[in-house]
This record gives sequence, C-alpha cells and structure tokens, in this order.
Amino acid sequence: MKLIKDEEKTQNILVMQAVIFQPILLMCVKGTPIQHIYWKIQRLLPISEELIKKYLFYLIEYRLINYNGTNHSFYTSNAGVNLLFKIERKKLTEKITTSEILLYLE
Repeated sequence: MKLIKDEEKTQNILVMQAVIFQPILLMCVKGTPIQHIYWKIQRLLPISEELIKKYLFYLIEYRLINYNGTNHSFYTSNAGVNLLFKIERKKLTEKITTSEILLYLE
C-alpha cells in the first residue's frame, strides 16, 4: 500500500494491492474476527499485522468492509462484493493474476 500524488488534482491517491485485499474481502463475506484475518493472511503472505491493520482501516474507510462491534467481526459490504466480481472479470478477460492488479482510491 502506498500513497501517490495525483498531479492533476493535487491530492493523494491510495494504491492497494489486490493480492492483499482480495483475500481479506473473501474472508469477510460471511464475517470473521480480526485474529482470524491476521492468521489467514500471514499464512498466505509474509506481511506484518501493522500492514494488515492499514488495509482493514482503508477497506472500512472506503466502505468495502464493515465492522460489527456486537460480534467483533468484519463483513464485506455490497461494494466489496462488487469489487470481487470486477477483479475476477478482469482476471478472466485480461488473462492476468491477482498479483498484477492494483486498486487506486481517491
């Protein structure tokens, strides 16, 4: 995840890697606690809990996942589900892998 400067709009654009956020969105479809997200993602990728927290923060900020405080779980929103479908369509039509997909958020 990194911030880049949009020269035309003079604002920062957040760039997220699909290889990290796609598994998070998939795990959260039926709801999952943060400990399970850490455990599962770190089994897939050698990344820190700090980076996972940042992804969760921005996924919530951009309304791709929601947090339910009652059962302490994260859930994929409708926008997050739509994004998952778009990723799969892009992979099929352009014959690319998840690691080649970036998400640009303003």
